[in-house]
Amino acid sequence: MEEWSGLSPGEQLLSNAADMSADPIVIGGYGRARLQEFVLGGTIRTILLR
Repeated sequence: MEEWSGLSPGEQLLSNAADMSADPIVIGGYGRARLQEFVLGGTIRTILLR
C-alpha cells in the first residue's frame, strides 16, 4: 500500500477511489457526540462533504 502523504483518511479514500474510477463508495458510519465529532473530525464527514 502506498504512503498516505499527509492526507486525512477520508481524503485518502477519495483519492484512491478516483484513481480506480470507483463509483459509488459504500461505507458505514456511526454517530458520536457533537463536541467529540467537532474536535476529532471524521472520515464519514469528509466523504459526505466532497
